[in-house]
Amino acid sequence: MAPNIAVRVSLFCVFAMSSAVAQQPADNHAGAEGGAARAAVNGVGTPRCVRCPPPSYSKKARAAKYQGTVVLDVTVTTDGKVIDPKVIKDPGLGLTEKALAQIKKWKMKPALGQDGKPENCRVQIEVTFHLY
Repeated sequence: MAPNIAVRVSLFCVFAMSSAVAQQPADNHAGAEGGAARAAVNGVGTPRCVRCPPPSYSKKARAAKYQGTVVLDVTVTTDGKVIDPKVIKDPGLGLTEKALAQIKKWKMKPALGQDGKPENCRVQIEVTFHLY
């Protein structure tokens, strides 16, 4: 009998990813991240999940009864798409690939800037794979 599998997804913001992000001027919060502000920095809000189904477990990880957390740094666009993922933590056994494939299909509510309009922003996403 296959084990019960659950995947927990959480969206969390990093207030100071690096000293360069924390020290960027208030009028130029897009910085070096390709035109995307950091979520929850300099008056930029945080994006929220609208439709964010969890990824499936990889066969390799399920067979090994392996659990782990994938951490990704992504851009959420003004139309709610998740693009440009960067892997920060890779637990292995195919879990990162499953998380990357699934988050590209997600629909998010974009972050709002200081002016109240949607804005591209960078945020970290944690995808935790648990076997119950």
